[in-house]
Amino acid sequence: MKKWFLPLVVLLVVVFVISGCGTKETTTAPAQTTTATTAAKTTAATTPAKTTVTPKYGGSIKIIDTVGPGNSLGWLADPAARLLAMWVNPMLEALLTCDLNGNFQGYLAESFEVAPDLKSITLKIRKGVLFHDGSTLNAEVVKWNFDKLIEAKLANLIDFASVDQVDEYTVRFNLKNYSNTILSDLTTNWIVSKAAYDKAGGGQAGAEYLRWNPVGTGPFKFVEFKRDAYIKWVKFDNYWQKGKPYLDAMEMDFVTDPVTRQTAFLSGQVDAEGGVMGQQDADLVARGYKVEYTFDGGMTLIPDSANPTSPFSKLEVRQAMDYAIDREAIAKARGFGFWFPVSQWAIPNTYMWVKDLQPRAFNPAKAKELLTAAGYPNGFEIKLLSNADADTRVALQGMLANVGIKVTLEQTDMGSWVNYSTKGWQNAFLFGPSAFASNHNKGFSYNLSKSSIQWKSLLKPDDIEQMYLASRASRNIDAAMVQKWVRAIFDQCEVIPLYNTTRGDILQKYVHGTNFYTQASFISWTPADTWMDK
Repeated sequence: MKKWFLPLVVLLVVVFVISGCGTKETTTAPAQTTTATTAAKTTAATTPAKTTVTPKYGGSIKIIDTVGPGNSLGWLADPAARLLAMWVNPMLEALLTCDLNGNFQGYLAESFEVAPDLKSITLKIRKGVLFHDGSTLNAEVVKWNFDKLIEAKLANLIDFASVDQVDEYTVRFNLKNYSNTILSDLTTNWIVSKAAYDKAGGGQAGAEYLRWNPVGTGPFKFVEFKRDAYIKWVKFDNYWQKGKPYLDAMEMDFVTDPVTRQTAFLSGQVDAEGGVMGQQDADLVARGYKVEYTFDGGMTLIPDSANPTSPFSKLEVRQAMDYAIDREAIAKARGFGFWFPVSQWAIPNTYMWVKDLQPRAFNPAKAKELLTAAGYPNGFEIKLLSNADADTRVALQGMLANVGIKVTLEQTDMGSWVNYSTKGWQNAFLFGPSAFASNHNKGFSYNLSKSSIQWKSLLKPDDIEQMYLASRASRNIDAAMVQKWVRAIFDQCEVIPLYNTTRGDILQKYVHGTNFYTQASFISWTPADTWMDK
């Protein structure tokens, strides 16, 4: 797979070098970088350079982020579970990893081999790996993990038929159908302790125990979690990577207010702060602080078009809403150089981007014309469900009111967002993020495919589904096949993309080795390599 990097827009230029733990990074920021992965950085930041700097041991790092766990910390066999790598990486690990080039490497699996007939994948499990409870990682445990995941009918494992234990440290995944997203699915299904599950009573009791008491193989052991407040970890002395981790402990606090995060960072109360990049982050970059960042995905409107009584069941209404929104104005006013307006569900200047696709430019008169044709000359009333940027929500409310669509804003938390997304919503549209992957078919699989439980009330047309299925069935990624379904999404206005955001972390100058956004898995980083020089 190729690596897709092309700079888009550079509004402020701050060049500096980040050195530490084997990473030399030259960053131009704030800049829009484009890639086909969920973890994109500028080209200069993607290849670690050799250095003679020796990491220091000791200390406890505190990181602030905006998003905390909603309904699980360590149980993945639940279609509604939303686990992000930023809080999973310290404690749980996967069989494989994938770099920004789309190259896969073994992790908890030492090696892997795809069968010539594409009907199976065989993995050799790494020996000598212990879970935090002292139990051993082996083929039996891996098989048990994936048996549970397959049984739960997770959307990203629909092509996995079964798992065989070949010997004590070898497993074979048997495939129903080959797809070019298969290996990616082995990078984000993290392995948990079977022994902990059994000790807690197994069944639902075992699942609930691991949900809130994760037991993995990562460099740090889980200590404490307080919803919407923090997670704490402590160093795992028997970690399989000898000599790591360097830190004694980690804490991640969850604070949504950007001013509060900036204040805590500048006062030295925290060592790093992350989230969707905004004004406060631009100010910190301008002051010379280190930044690691990515083009993380798109902010998207998701209508309840599957409900036959919804106004959004009509194409003209969806098109009207598309014309009614001034994306450029929102991105300029709220993005501070970190947002890029888009009209198609893709990342510009990548293999997924349809270059000759003309956007529906901001045109309120056209929007009113379409609403009249759809039978709504006086508009209609609708809800917007979101926990995204409040000012953007208000701006959307005003723009839509200008064409007769009266919008009531409803604030959601992570839990209610998950419920709406997976169980459905009525007389409303969602406004929130949709992450992209190095394989864009995987992003479709997670959000837009008929097998996905996400975006339950969204109409998912049969013809687009067939385009996607054909695209993912090709042995390797076919840009033309991907662009075909991207174009179809636009033509049918299935979802309404508004802008791509940049997600990043600002680091104190003494923090090294975090490597945020250097892997294809969303918000991945390297807690085992993180150290501080203070």
